[in-house]
Amino acid sequence: MELYCYKLTTQLLIAIVVATVGTLTALSPPSPGESSKCPKYCRCEDIEQVLNCSDSSLKQIPKKLGPREEYAKLLIERNELTTIVNDTFIKFSNLLLLSLAENKIATVENNSLKDLDKLRKINFSQNNLSLIPWAVLQLLTLLELDLRDNAIYTLRPNDINGLGNLTKLFLDGNFIDSLPDGFLGHTPGLKVFSIARNNLQNISSRVFRCADSLEELYLSENSLRDLPNGWLTGASNLSILDMTRAMYIDNDPDVDIPAYTFPGVAPVLETLILSGNGIREIKPLAFSPLQSLRELDLSQNLLRFLPRGCFSPNLALEYINLRSNKIKSFVEQLFSEGTGLRMVELSLEDNQIENLTREGFANMDKLEILNLASNNILELDSYVFSRLRFLRKLELQDNVLINITYYSFLFLFSIEELYLQNNKLPIVPNVANLSRLTILDLSRNKISYIHPDAFKGTNINKLYLNGNELKTLPISIIDLQLKALYVSKNPWDCDCGIKWMPKTARKAQQTDLDDATCTYPLGMRGTLLKNNNLDSMKCTGAITPTSIVILVSLWFTVLLILVLSVILRQYHKFRVKTRRRGDKSSKDSDTDDAKGGNEYFCDGAELEVKNSNGRVNGMKIKPFEEEFYV
Repeated sequence: MELYCYKLTTQLLIAIVVATVGTLTALSPPSPGESSKCPKYCRCEDIEQVLNCSDSSLKQIPKKLGPREEYAKLLIERNELTTIVNDTFIKFSNLLLLSLAENKIATVENNSLKDLDKLRKINFSQNNLSLIPWAVLQLLTLLELDLRDNAIYTLRPNDINGLGNLTKLFLDGNFIDSLPDGFLGHTPGLKVFSIARNNLQNISSRVFRCADSLEELYLSENSLRDLPNGWLTGASNLSILDMTRAMYIDNDPDVDIPAYTFPGVAPVLETLILSGNGIREIKPLAFSPLQSLRELDLSQNLLRFLPRGCFSPNLALEYINLRSNKIKSFVEQLFSEGTGLRMVELSLEDNQIENLTREGFANMDKLEILNLASNNILELDSYVFSRLRFLRKLELQDNVLINITYYSFLFLFSIEELYLQNNKLPIVPNVANLSRLTILDLSRNKISYIHPDAFKGTNINKLYLNGNELKTLPISIIDLQLKALYVSKNPWDCDCGIKWMPKTARKAQQTDLDDATCTYPLGMRGTLLKNNNLDSMKCTGAITPTSIVILVSLWFTVLLILVLSVILRQYHKFRVKTRRRGDKSSKDSDTDDAKGGNEYFCDGAELEVKNSNGRVNGMKIKPFEEEFYV
């Protein structure tokens, strides 16, 4: 009986719990993706008024999409749509954004978009359209039209006629070969026009005649063969012009920038990108009309030299990119006196520069970033950067530097980052007392010794010494508050002289200590530095440059003493032999006098000898030289 009551009570409790859960589920509101009004294959986000039917393998747009007036955004992306038929979007009167990107749409019927009275943005990118659909002309409120990556091959003068409110037009990644007259003539509010990655060969001289609202123009990656004079006349508010790889380059390129190429855009153009156009020469005053120019990109061209004062008229320039050209020297002033005062960044990376001069950086007093990486610079003269007192970052990596004079970095009071990796430096350059220096990269050089005061007066917190010829490090490095220390790929002498290094490296947030190996003593060669107990090792007295100088001096002194002793001994032998010869001559003379065979008569420098036969012989006598013996 008790068992029966227990089972009955349990069943009753289970029933109550199930009923309660069912009631709560029925009363709870549906989640945004599970709305009862949401069509099949779609997801509804009621809070943002989004109907998302993307990634649903749709071959046509469903006719019933629920109460359409409540949606502000409709996304039907990454499906298999091929045609947009008439009256597809009927009653979508409040729709602001329509995205049909990444389908296979080739046809848009003329009345398919007629009810979208409030549409601001439509995205047809990555489809198969061959022309701009006439249907878009009915979208009088449209602000942005995206037709990127279709198959559009031509533009008609009236393709966007009537879209008076259009502010952004994207035609990138098509097959368009020309811009006809009048194409932009009926879009007075257009601010951004991008027609990059096409096959543009010609631009009409009048296409931008009425584009006085245009602010950004992107023409990169085309095949323009010629630019007519005054082709930008009318684009008086243009601030960004991107012509990266926009020019056609044949097998014998000879592209230059003639003077006054950009009239009509002088007032406000701030960014000019001419990268990758095969430009060989900059003519004088080429950029002189661009008085508001702040950023100039001439990278990846064929420039071999920069004429003196070529950027002098451009008082507002802050950034110049000359990376990947064929410039061999940087000795001429790019800015004349009173100009270049706003220059902040200059990139000369990946050129063929061999020498630098102090005059080359004249009138760039405010320069903060200088990139000279990947050149052929062999040495740095004294005071070469002395004009750059606000320089924060200097990149000299990937050169062939073997010598940096003691005063090369003098006056770099603001330097924070110095990159010298992958050169051939035998010693650490003088960076002492550069109080703001925080990053120093000396990796992959030929440094074998570091002076204890090499980093004195700096605030280095990232130090790269890997890939050198170091056997030991001065303990003074402990004084640096290091966040990064790289020391691998050096022939470390694992003795008590570097017992502090593992502990210091582990305190740093970044280190390659785990890869550092011992080279000396021979019994530890190839072993990981971290696995050896350096505290128990005896100091082997590593040879330093100072000790080498002392040893060489001692050997030279010993050798000099030996040479002098040999010379003195030979001189002594010579004197003894000379004296013996003199004594013998004296004896012979006494013997002749005793015989009385000759009589001598001296008269000045003449000597007469009268022999016993009465004959006289005359001869000259050399001046008498006294002989001294010590």
